[in-house]
Amino acid sequence: LDCEESVAAGKANGLPVVYALFDDEGHGFSKKENRITASNAYLNLLDTYLKEPFGPQG
Repeated sequence: LDCEESVAAGKANGLPVVYALFDDEGHGFSKKENRITASNAYLNLLDTYLKEPFGPQG
């Protein structure tokens, strides 16, 4: 599957999908601005879906 097919399949199955396409990049991120944007999107994803339900323990 390519990225667009994976995104469509996830959406069709009701899954939350985060997808970013950088027109000035190929496979991977070589430009600093794009790495920052992609990293922030990844951190947002983790923050949204992997938070502990009752806050941090410890």
